[in-house]
Amino acid sequence: MTIPVMAMPLVDAPWTAIGEGIGEAAPLPGLSPESLEEVELELSSLWLGNESLVGRDIEGIEEIAAFVASKPRSSSVANALEQALADLSARKSGVRLAEFLSGSLTDTVPTARLIREASDAVDAVDAGFECLKMKVAWRSLDEDVDAVARVRDTVGKGVRLRLDANGGWDLPTA
Repeated sequence: MTIPVMAMPLVDAPWTAIGEGIGEAAPLPGLSPESLEEVELELSSLWLGNESLVGRDIEGIEEIAAFVASKPRSSSVANALEQALADLSARKSGVRLAEFLSGSLTDTVPTARLIREASDAVDAVDAGFECLKMKVAWRSLDEDVDAVARVRDTVGKGVRLRLDANGGWDLPTA
């Protein structure tokens, strides 16, 4: 499987006197409900539009979190804002983001290969990947269940699977 290379907007959130945090918005063509152009437009409205963050007198991280949660956002933008908030929180705590999120540091981070189907999984495992990530919620739930089962049957229980619904499922479905 070929993953297209594309620009992914970085959120460099200038929260005035509090500091700044960095997050990434990464809508994937055919998998994310929003396009790159829609994400860029939504992000630009945060810095330039009526709900602009620029110049707001925001006193603390809690106010930023409330602002992020104040209205529905696309999953890519909500994720980028959450990342930027976590990055800001880590900076304010004086620790690296990984330590802030996990409470400890590690020298290695296992990476997952993004796959769509069982044949991709075989290629990834043959390339040495021990963790695979599947995007779900872009087809019916029954199709997702069947696709995940095919991957599990193909690679066995020794390979970790991560499922990413990109906010495409409601809580009962998840």
